[in-house]
Amino acid sequence: FYIPDYQRGYRWTSHNVSQLLNDIWEYRQDPAKVNSFYCLQPIVVRKKTWVSKIGDTVDGYELIDGQQRTTTLMLIALAFKMAKVDCKIADIAAFNNKPRLQFTIRDQVQHLLGSLAGLDDYVFPGLEAIAESPYLKRIYAALQVLEQQVKALYKESEKDCILLGDYLFENVQWVNNIVPQQMDLNRLFATMNTAGVQLEQADILKSKLLK
Repeated sequence: FYIPDYQRGYRWTSHNVSQLLNDIWEYRQDPAKVNSFYCLQPIVVRKKTWVSKIGDTVDGYELIDGQQRTTTLMLIALAFKMAKVDCKIADIAAFNNKPRLQFTIRDQVQHLLGSLAGLDDYVFPGLEAIAESPYLKRIYAALQVLEQQVKALYKESEKDCILLGDYLFENVQWVNNIVPQQMDLNRLFATMNTAGVQLEQADILKSKLLK
């Protein structure tokens, strides 16, 4: 996922990220839902090819709407990796030796996510730099809360923690709405973030059928 420069910074609080993980875990604990899907709100993307920070070509999606949720899912994956939980979600934050989230203008965020994912070409910014950057500070604070939460669950039950990580990888889904290449993304982004109109169930069904 490529995060363009018109996107705002990460805004989710520690409470928001903790609540998302708790909601998924509580849903997973229901015996009637153990094999069902946990569906997040849809995201809006456009197919894109770009040159990454280390100079190679990447095929992916330009993320128009859904940055907060997508970033949070990457932070949850990193929390499992940092807690050393052997599960399927732990390595999802990196792909082809790069962070799954590619930022246009936020190099420090790129290095933070890449270094925590264990990638060689990325350097941890340092706690002082994190404290001085509101964007980094929010992301790192959310990550610390998630890591503590995962470690607490792991301490309580290693099996349940691994099951949660695997469930996140296999059963958490969203509808991926891909817009036409010729669409004016700045105008679309502005409209979506000022109109306050959410997708109806019919829109989601239409997307599924077209897929």
